[in-house]
Amino acid sequence: MWKWIRSFLQAVIVFISCTIIFYFAIQSFHHQYESYVDDPFEHVKWLKTWHEKVRTIRLF
Repeated sequence: MWKWIRSFLQAVIVFISCTIIFYFAIQSFHHQYESYVDDPFEHVKWLKTWHEKVRTIRLF
């Protein structure tokens, strides 16, 4: 019984964290797309910052 509850909670935590990461990714991608229309070379900087974000997420 406790094993089932623990696995269910783990699945919920993973789902919530994935949702948060996707939400931030979509938000930053939307912002990047708007800045790309203004400045075509802005996406290079954005990609660099995105790699930094992913690296910091992987550390935790």
